[in-house]
Amino acid sequence: MKHSGPQKRASASAASQAPNALSLPDNIAGIEAVYRALCRIGDCDSDGHLLEWREAQLRAIRASQVSDLIVKLQCLAELTGGADGLTAKGTSLAHEWVQSLLRDAVYLAGVSEGAE
Repeated sequence: MKHSGPQKRASASAASQAPNALSLPDNIAGIEAVYRALCRIGDCDSDGHLLEWREAQLRAIRASQVSDLIVKLQCLAELTGGADGLTAKGTSLAHEWVQSLLRDAVYLAGVSEGAE
């Protein structure tokens, strides 16, 4: 005899009531804080996947102040700093960084013009 009906409903109900383990911030300072915390929790070697996640989040989030632009420019400088040139993936990432920075600069210029 199989009694899975109520158990399935109970576990589905418990899953729907579980709190989110991590809510992602919507600003660059918040992403940096989450990244640092995850590095401490991990094995402190700045795992490549974690670094890629951080950089993808930074490219997607609009800079709201000059310090945010500096964080993004540091990432671009690290990517392009090697003397060996960029791989195809590195070139693509550099273009994504430039587009993100350009979008941010246009936004910040509009914000400061509106403040005058």
